[in-house]
Amino acid sequence: MENQEQPGTDAVECPMCGGTGGWPGVSGWVVCRPCNGTGTPKPEESA
Repeated sequence: MENQEQPGTDAVECPMCGGTGGWPGVSGWVVCRPCNGTGTPKPEESA
């Protein structure tokens, strides 16, 4: 278990960056935090 931020659902790959930090939302897709919908995952540790 790497992503503990998820709800109780399975990890869904983000259509933008392929990461599993996003999840299907009520009004469509909630983009993952790493790429924020930009398609480029930005490392939060290296800020």
